[in-house]
Amino acid sequence: MIWIQVSLAVLLSCFSSCDSRVLINLRSDDFSGNGTDSEVRFHIRGPEYYAREVGQGSSITCSIAAPEIDDTFEMYVNGIRSSDLCAEDSPWCSAGFNKSIYTYDNGTVETSVEGLVYEFTSAHNETYIKCTSYKYSGSISEWISLRPDNSTDNNTEVRFHIRGPEYYAREVGQGSSITCSIAAPEIDDTFEMHVNRIPFSDLCAVDSPWCSAGFKKCIYTYDNGTVETFVEGFVDEFTSGHNETYIECTSYKYSGSISEWISLRPDNSTDNNPESELSFELGESKIESELKPIKVKKHFKSLW
Repeated sequence: MIWIQVSLAVLLSCFSSCDSRVLINLRSDDFSGNGTDSEVRFHIRGPEYYAREVGQGSSITCSIAAPEIDDTFEMYVNGIRSSDLCAEDSPWCSAGFNKSIYTYDNGTVETSVEGLVYEFTSAHNETYIKCTSYKYSGSISEWISLRPDNSTDNNTEVRFHIRGPEYYAREVGQGSSITCSIAAPEIDDTFEMHVNRIPFSDLCAVDSPWCSAGFKKCIYTYDNGTVETFVEGFVDEFTSGHNETYIECTSYKYSGSISEWISLRPDNSTDNNPESELSFELGESKIESELKPIKVKKHFKSLW
């Protein structure tokens, strides 16, 4: 599963837009030869960070892309089926959620549920949206938290980001880079990565399987003066020793953190619930979303 909690403005283009928690529960590849699992993709998109505020508005969309139409795909808002929201007098009735189908040129069929809220109210706050496919035994969900319309959140100059393995790489025998970073007005000498609570610089000393990732701390300076402090490493081939790992990156200077829980499928997996959790925290606010790769930067300097 993938959980994301953020409590700080997250970069919109190079980091994910956040303010909610996203959970993805995907069936694993059982190598049965039918290609179903590798061809099924879930997606959810809630409000961008700037729109996660009472008085703002946003579209809400979730979808499944698969070889066939998925008539079983459903959206639930706080446990209520999207088609029943108006009957239940839910504030989300105004979103007008509807199900649609689009077929790509390569034959992939995307079944989606989408709606639009013109203006969020406090009643939309703390909402859990889950979209489930009974046909493909998977789901994706997002927790949405909204800031009040008089929010005094002034942390717009600090951004956290984390990127773990893509879905296809979350398997024993595969490999991936692991990166987390903070972008701020100054170098953050306090920014640290902990792997299962062990500082990344101590992984080899304690004989951790993550020693092979060769994590290092670096900085990049953007042309506008923003400084990104980050820790990155690469695992050539995951083993069972890398499974069920909690990675947390913390800034003591800016009182925030971002974390990810990594679960790997075995290379002959029959596990139906591969999981990964991501969370960002800063102050008391929480934010969620999908993550995107970091932009290309200039002025590289290694700190390790």
